[in-house]
Amino acid sequence: MVVCMSLLHTGAVRLPYTRLQSHANVRLLTHAPDEVLDLLLDQEGIEIDEIDRLERDTPLHKAVRYVNSLDKSAWESEGHPIVDILLDAGCDPRIRNKAKLKPVELADPRNTVLRGMLQKGEYAMTAGGDVVQEDDGPTGSASDSE
Repeated sequence: MVVCMSLLHTGAVRLPYTRLQSHANVRLLTHAPDEVLDLLLDQEGIEIDEIDRLERDTPLHKAVRYVNSLDKSAWESEGHPIVDILLDAGCDPRIRNKAKLKPVELADPRNTVLRGMLQKGEYAMTAGGDVVQEDDGPTGSASDSE
């Protein structure tokens, strides 16, 4: 539930509906388990890399700013799950904001776990189609030869 409320607070989740529907979504997200948020972010029509007009931040930039605003003791329990959910949903950590900063460049340098998560996400997006899948084929691998 904390993650859902935090995503609403940071603006990382914005559902494009009427005022009444948005009110219902806020109530749902603030009382729903985090698994519900995962399901919502996987729905068609939700823009997970929407850029705001002022700072040109993505939801991932906003989530990193939120984590930075937390007390260091809350980074792991309240902050990192937000970033993890957004990365898992497909937010692109390579997008630069108005200041030409990627989310990893906004992260507090002391928060090595967060920086590692973002670097790993960036690598996964960059290498996405370049990962070689080994196929042993019907005869097995070359190391099994006689």
